[in-house]
Amino acid sequence: MTYEQSHRGTGDNIGEIRFERPVKVNIGVNEPSRPHFPIPQPTQRFIGRDEDLSELHALLSENDIVFLNGVGGIGKTTVAMEYARRYGKEYNSLVWLDYHDSFRLSLLSLSPCFQFSEEPKEIIEIIISELSRYEGLNLLIIDNFSVESLKGEEKEREISFLQCQLPNFKKLITSREEKPGDFVKPKLLDNLPPDYAEALFREFFKGQYNPSILTQLFTLIEYHTLTIELIAKTLAGSHGAVTLGQLYSIFKEKKFDTPSGSVKTHLDYRNSELQINTYLGELFHLADLLETHLFLMKKFSVLPPSDIPNATLFDLLTSDGESSDISDSINTINDLVARGWLTQSEKGVTCHRIIRQYIQLHAKPAFENVQDLFLNITEKLSYRPEENPLERIPWIDFAVSLLEAFPEDREETAGLSSYVSIIYQA
Repeated sequence: MTYEQSHRGTGDNIGEIRFERPVKVNIGVNEPSRPHFPIPQPTQRFIGRDEDLSELHALLSENDIVFLNGVGGIGKTTVAMEYARRYGKEYNSLVWLDYHDSFRLSLLSLSPCFQFSEEPKEIIEIIISELSRYEGLNLLIIDNFSVESLKGEEKEREISFLQCQLPNFKKLITSREEKPGDFVKPKLLDNLPPDYAEALFREFFKGQYNPSILTQLFTLIEYHTLTIELIAKTLAGSHGAVTLGQLYSIFKEKKFDTPSGSVKTHLDYRNSELQINTYLGELFHLADLLETHLFLMKKFSVLPPSDIPNATLFDLLTSDGESSDISDSINTINDLVARGWLTQSEKGVTCHRIIRQYIQLHAKPAFENVQDLFLNITEKLSYRPEENPLERIPWIDFAVSLLEAFPEDREETAGLSSYVSIIYQA
């Protein structure tokens, strides 16, 4: 497996990402062929976390399942990508799975790596069966695992899958939640060390600054990775209109009163994310975004928090493919990328989960603002009896994301939900 040599890590999904092209193979033979599954890779300089990576490798050497957790935006996904880059060649097979809604739904994303003609429900069973036959040392990386919103049997089913399915794979799971049980070995990803935090800041801000004020500001934000990057980009984009001192004063006023302690609990992490959201709000205000920026950010808040190809974006966000609309969208996206609110990669454009969460909480679009997305995705999922439903699978994540943002009973949501059920056969 080929890995890029230049790389950088910041928040969970911040940074340019390149995907290896999956190699399609035929299945069903006695010895299964192993496709090269798409592995996301940072393409810029990785900053810090070397000790975390070494500890992670040691833990995976001694344990079947390692649970990498920490607050959102601290760098879990980036560390997992860097682990795959550094140590991937030690594994016979390396599979990356973005967790969406459930393991079964997430597994559908692997279907392009194979040549299938079966129905979607059968495909999931075949994928599990094929992966179960892989011998040797294998690693499954599950990014952004979450069962917090699930209850009862649904939650038990997901945890059981994590514990029992694919026992021939070591598993590295990233999550913002507490460990799901004693069957996993936890590894906490904590704050970025001070020297690396300043190096990350200098990566995006090339101007003069007061090191003492910077240290005070970093201490205030608890060296949170994504916030450091957004601060640097906000300062760079303001061209002197915003200063470190101003940011420190603003953030200090917004700092929560929290008791100090040596051991953080799950509630502490939730409080940290609330605090991060408060800081993001101040940076969002200081960014002085235009209506066109806000319109686009609201759209991104209901789209999947993963790389969306440019052509797909323009198809979804523009009316009738008008060249003027596409040009305007390109300019707006580029501006938001430069400001740090979106991330551009060779694969496409993404909005970080923490930023997406902030928009949903504080600037959520009205249904009328995204009704066109519902209609567009519903059309993408529709198919005639003679057509292959597998060709609609790439649109499932878009549908699920929209339905999560607008769970209310509406004609549009009912139609979209119906198509998801038909294709997924849940």
